[in-house]
Parts: sequence; C-alpha cells; structure tokens
Amino acid sequence: MKLCPYCNNALEDTALFCGNCGAQWGYQPQEQPQQQPQYYYPQQSYEYQPQQQPYDEQQSYAGQQAYGYQPAQQPYAYQYQNPQPLQQTQPKKKKVGLIAGIAAAVLALVIIIGAVGGGSNNSTPSSNQHVGGNNSHTPNQSQNNTQNNTQTNTQTNSSASKSKTVMIYMVGSDLESEYGSASLDIFEMAESGVDVNANNILIYTGGASTWAIDIIPSDKNCIYRLMTDDIELVKECPSANMGNSSTLSEFMSFCTSNYPADEYGLILWNHGAGPMLGYGLDENYNDMLDMSELKKAMTDAGFGSGQKLEFLGFDACLMGSIETAWGVKDYAKYLIASQETEPGIGWNYSFLKQLNYYDSGEDIGKVIVDTYFTGYEETVAQYPQFEADLTLSCMDLSKIGDVEESLNSLFEKVDENILSGYFPKVSRQRNQVKSFGKYATNFEYDLVDISHLVSLLSPDYSAEASQVTADLQSFVTYSRSNVENASGVSIYHPYDNTGYMSSWISAFESLGFASKYADYIANFGTMLANPSDASWKAFGATKGVAIKDGTNNELSIQLTQEQKENYASSAYYILKKINDDEYMFIFAGFDTQLDEDGTLSASYDNKAVFAVSDKTGAAADTPVTMYQVRDGSGDQKYSVSAIFWLFADDIADWRTDPVEWQIKIEDGKPKALGAYLIPDEEKAGIPQKQMLDYTTYSSIEFSFSTRIPKKDESGNLLPYFQWDSTGCFYGSEYDVAEGLHFECREIDNKEDYFVMFVINDVQGNTYASDMFTLPG
Repeated sequence: MKLCPYCNNALEDTALFCGNCGAQWGYQPQEQPQQQPQYYYPQQSYEYQPQQQPYDEQQSYAGQQAYGYQPAQQPYAYQYQNPQPLQQTQPKKKKVGLIAGIAAAVLALVIIIGAVGGGSNNSTPSSNQHVGGNNSHTPNQSQNNTQNNTQTNTQTNSSASKSKTVMIYMVGSDLESEYGSASLDIFEMAESGVDVNANNILIYTGGASTWAIDIIPSDKNCIYRLMTDDIELVKECPSANMGNSSTLSEFMSFCTSNYPADEYGLILWNHGAGPMLGYGLDENYNDMLDMSELKKAMTDAGFGSGQKLEFLGFDACLMGSIETAWGVKDYAKYLIASQETEPGIGWNYSFLKQLNYYDSGEDIGKVIVDTYFTGYEETVAQYPQFEADLTLSCMDLSKIGDVEESLNSLFEKVDENILSGYFPKVSRQRNQVKSFGKYATNFEYDLVDISHLVSLLSPDYSAEASQVTADLQSFVTYSRSNVENASGVSIYHPYDNTGYMSSWISAFESLGFASKYADYIANFGTMLANPSDASWKAFGATKGVAIKDGTNNELSIQLTQEQKENYASSAYYILKKINDDEYMFIFAGFDTQLDEDGTLSASYDNKAVFAVSDKTGAAADTPVTMYQVRDGSGDQKYSVSAIFWLFADDIADWRTDPVEWQIKIEDGKPKALGAYLIPDEEKAGIPQKQMLDYTTYSSIEFSFSTRIPKKDESGNLLPYFQWDSTGCFYGSEYDVAEGLHFECREIDNKEDYFVMFVINDVQGNTYASDMFTLPG
C-alpha cells in the first residue's frame, strides 16, 4: 500500500489513479508487468467475488449449479502462431518482411477480434452522417463527393501539392500483448497502397510486453518507416516510458529533423480514457499521458504558434471532447477523434493511400472518418457480434474561440438561474443528455454531447442556444455516428461520477477554457452534493401497485409534490425470491414516466431474457441478470454479466474472463453483440477497446448472487444493492461448442417475482420503494 501524494488516500501499489481525489501519476517500470486477473463488477449488476472454497458438487438450487471460481494462476495467452524472425542482413536499416512475416498471426488474430477492416472505399454507409456547418464540403482536389451517405472515392488523376510526414505513436499496451491489435494495424498500413515516395509514414513502437510481429522488440522502442508492403527499421532506442512527454517529443523531433515535409500529421494510437484521465497506457511502465504532458511534448518538439500539425488524430477512445480540442489548439489545425469508445479494430488505415490527393487536414479528416466507418461496416457484415456504437469527427481548431464565447454566454445565464431555483430542472436535463462510455465500460466519465445538452436547454435560452449550435456546426467540420444525439464533440459535465467530481471540476477550471461554463459546473457540483431538499424518509415503506393489462403489467407508485419536484430519474427492479430471506436481482429498466400529478409508472411485459442452448433448446430456470443502459441514445441497450471460460491442456493456462455482454432488444428479440472485459481495479478507468467473441472460448457461465433485505434506522427498505450479501453464488453453464443464443420468455411462478422502484433525486441520492408483487 502507498499514500496518494495529493490527499493521503491509501492506494494499492499499482494504482494509476486515486479514487478519492482523481490524481494521476506515473510509476517506475516493473521487472515483470503484473497480469494476475482480478475481478470487479459494477454496482448495477451482481458483485462477483472469487470464493476461497473449492467447488462443492452437492450444492445446487432449482437446477442451478452452485460453484466457486478459482482465478487462473497465469493468464492464458491466445495461441496465435508468430513467424520465425527473418535473417537480418542490414545492421542499421532493417526491413521486416511484413507481409510474409505476420500473415499467420493476422489470420489467427482476426478470429479473435474481428476482421482487419479492409480497404474497400466504395461501399455505401448505413450510419448517421452529421456534416458541420460546411454542408457543401469540397476537397481541395477534384473528387466525386456526394453528400448524404455517400463514400469518398479517390480520383487517380488528382494529386496533392504538399509533401507530408505522418507520425504514428503506437503505444502497444495490452491491446498488442493480449490481442495483437497494433500488429494488425501495422499490417493494414502496409497493405494500404500509400505512395511512400511522396509520404513519410513513421511508426514508433513500444509500451507492450510482447508483440505479435516477432521482429518488433518489447525491450526496446523502435521507429519504423512504412515501405511498399513492408516496414523498415530506421532507429532503435532504449526502452522508454511512452507515458512520458519526452518520449513523444523525441519521436516527433526525430521525424521533423530526418523527414522534413510541408505538412505534418500525428496519430496517437492506444487506449484513451477521456480528457480528464488521459491517453496512452504503457503497460511496461504503468503510465499514461495527461493533457498537460501532451502539450509539453508538442511544445518541446517545436510545434506551436510558429508551426502547427496539419492534423492530430486519436485512434483511441473518448478523446473527441472540447477539452482535448482546447488543449491542442495551439499545436494543430484539425483534430480527429471519437466521442465514444472505439471498437478493437480501430481506424481503417486504408485512408493512407488517399494522402496523395489531399493537403487540407479537413479533407484528410473526412477521409479518415469515412474509411473508419467503411472498415467497421465490413467487419460487422462478417462478424455481427462486433456491432458497436461508433462516432468519429473532424474539428477545425481555429473555430474553438467562437464556441468558447457562445458557451460562456449561455451558461452564464444558466448559472444565474440554478442559483435561484432552476437547479432541479437542469439536473433532470443533464440526466437525459447523450453520454459516452456508459455502454462499453463500467466506469462513468461524465462526458456528454454538447449539442444535445444545448438542445435540451434551448426552450429556456433560445437565442444563446442557437448561437452555440451555429458555432458548433462551424467547429465540427465533419462527423458521423450510428447512434442518436452524437453530434461530434463532447464536454465534461458532473453527474454520475461523484467520486471524481471535485478533482475533475478543478481540472476543467485549470484548462482556462470557457470560464463561465467552469463556474456553472462548479456550482452545479456543489448543489449536486447538497442534502436533498425533499423528504424521502417514508418512501422505503411505500409500495407501488401492479395492474395486469393484457400481456403487460402496468406498474405505478405515487410521489408527493415535494418528491416530484426533487425527482431526477428512476428505474424499476425485478427481483426473484429464492427463499424466505434471499432475493436475486433479475432486471433493471429505465423506461419510466413521471406524470404531472406525481404518478411514476412503467410497463413490464412479464418477460425476461434467458440463455438458450442451440443444441438442446433448453434454458436455465433462472433468467440472466441484466440492466438497461441509459445513455441518452434512445436505444434499448442492456448489459448481461457473464464469465467466459477458456480451457487449456494445462490448468494453469485456463482463463476466466468476467465480462459485460452487450444486448440490444429489437422488435422484442434480444440481439447479442460483443462483450467487453471487466477490468481489474487498477485499470477501472481505461476503456477496454477489445470486443470479445464468445465463440473463441470454451464455455459461458451466467452467475448471480443473493441478498437479504435491509432497512434503514427508520424501518424503510434500502435499494437492493445496499442489502446484505449472502456470499452465495449460483450459475448455469453453457458449452460454446453447442451454441448459445438469447430469448425473451415469459416468466413462470410470477408470485416469486417482486418489483421495486428505485429513484434518483436531483442531488444524485438513491431511494427505493417497498417491494410489491406481480399479478398472477
């Protein structure tokens, strides 16, 4: 254990962030990176704790096999076959022989993480396309470019007039050591067909404990130049922390000194954790770059007011924010980044071929966005289980001052009003706004879409909101998404993650951006932390009612006028009674409505989601546990908790991956998407880009724990996840070889199922009603 140097909070030795104050710092490298799996489950679902006792075959309940999990002693490594290193004949400059060298690795890895993302540039996207204020976007060179969902097509008789050097800072991390994602993208770059005589593409490698391309060392950092169908080693460096600003600045300086060009681009490849936590987790040094370090690196490399990058791109999660844009505005002309998490395949590097046809960062950004969606759509067509929420946008950093000014004008007024009674309404609006990172992680980043937030405020601030909207349309030159209410750029707004709220508000204030907005979120955070103004003391003793209406149950409960005014959001929990004292959590739904008279209601169709064997058609007696994800997109999204098991000849190589499995319900049918690994506490704030495919595992287990009802000192029932845990876990196992799918089935024995309304007030406090039964 060690103490946080900022607040003296006790921390694990390997912690990247302080859970109390949010501080972040780097560590000295470890001789062996720690890889022992840990298990952590979000509060919304059951809490998984490895049991110390071995499996007892005698324990069972209602056909559900009870078991204890034993974490594997060593993580299981996917058995892709790396080729033998090629003989080196050039001691100073080495060609990797890439195409021949990693073909076997790529073929095996594709099975694990999905298709490479192909290079076809003539498909028609099905995603939402958001073009900024420049609706007649025309590249500086002649191109067949039609708006409204048409794909960029390269004109071979066009050519850019400026030479380019593109620097790719590839922090391998677990994305490479576990999944080979960096090697796949290098392979994709080599196959892109880029004109290497006109463009210098330089790749800096490091930050991973192993590389799928054997010739890339893990104990050294290297700079490679992209050649035709190959890469060439141009500089070998001692091992260095890629979470240190000097490592990035030295790479950039090497590129500008040895490969001068008319224009420079920088791509930052790896994990992203949003502007408040940073980018680029080096697993060898357990460190990442925050925004101040990124700025220092670019300053030290000679970029700034005198010379700017033509474009700066984050092939990383959650970096498409106004805070990121403000931080890099002095160093780049255009920013290309995603509001949402990125799937494991990341960008489609076939865009490199089109560098010959464009000089403007705006035009290059549009090509990157379009090819990103093309590669994703090709992957999902072949591997539907890798469907994911997708966003990517290009921002004109010269326009950010206008956005700052109009945001200040709007939120100066909002701030005045929340101090005089407007806070409950703004809190409810904040709860409804589109947020990012909620569906593909179990961490709250409190990043919301600026345009959607402003649109919710617009009825009360029409003129100011209209100006912000106009400035955002000019700032976001091109944006695409496949979800609603994602308009191209996000912003931090406190709400869900109260543990980090104080430090993140301070971090926002230190940016020097939009001081009136900073004042607003500081006051909002203060009011959010205040005690509730309403009396909820008796709510835990209040029962709702369920009235059968055809095949549905209409659930309702009555709030007082005071409670109604203090209400922010709600859910209904479906619980199953296991015996006289124990209950298990089945489902949490957020489709609730609050009427003008204070009636809170929801409709439940008496169905739950069951896992069903493809071979036998049999389902477990108990539904899977799942909760609805409310992220402002309007989709019916859910997360199902499961354990993916991968067996090996040696039991020490068995792998147990706790996951959240993404489910969408469309037309009453559940659709299984990808699953993401629940990270250990050390990496709780780092989104897991890899979407795991259950078919690459041996078996799937759905487990649940039970709890005993608990009341407060006044005798009111507490919310389910504040009840006492029994420590008992039950589960059902499915053989992957036999196949598996999900079905919505009507529940039997409805007398065993209970309902609880759970309410969040405008201060973020949680209250639960008493339980009531479903009609028979």
